[in-house]
Amino acid sequence: MGLISARGQRRINAEILLSEISGRRCRLQGLDDASLHFGWICETDSSSVSVELSSKREIASGCFVYVEVSGPKSLLTFTASVAESISKLTKMEVASDIEQRPLKSESRTKIKVIEGEVFFIAGTEPTPISLVDVSEHGFGFVSQSPIQVTGPCKVVLKSHYGDVELTGDVRHARNDKASAIFRAGALILEMNRVSRARWTRLLEG
Repeated sequence: MGLISARGQRRINAEILLSEISGRRCRLQGLDDASLHFGWICETDSSSVSVELSSKREIASGCFVYVEVSGPKSLLTFTASVAESISKLTKMEVASDIEQRPLKSESRTKIKVIEGEVFFIAGTEPTPISLVDVSEHGFGFVSQSPIQVTGPCKVVLKSHYGDVELTGDVRHARNDKASAIFRAGALILEMNRVSRARWTRLLEG
């Protein structure tokens, strides 16, 4: 059996790492103009990644960017060249080795929207929300209704694995004027055993 060359081993390692980051949050910085962009990894193959940008500014084809992706276990960094950019979808070709570094914060995963409700004060009317991303100890959500307060809350989510009930702490909230919705992020403080099991399945799937 022939030995795998160092280049071949790096290629295999890169394919494995790229296969684990679909749906993960990423940060891009232009190497020519130092512009910052944020988004979510949509698709990957052996040497390319597609990113759905959440920032307004597009990246021109042919530009090189420095990419940071919060993977499941580590922060992945590499340089990539932009092959094409259509609206907010940008396809890039990996142009360097992929390095692994310690995560700076919990890795966030984009999910199919999960509807739910948040209660800020017991006995008051709930605010309808839609979960858009999750991490082990937190989540991001949007709402058509104003989210003007932060602090303790109770949340009930209607996942396809069953209801998830938790208490949390909304850490930030803002009005996204471009889309006329409110965006917020919360830290999970407590959930029961059944809800924790369902939450774990959301993280895995």
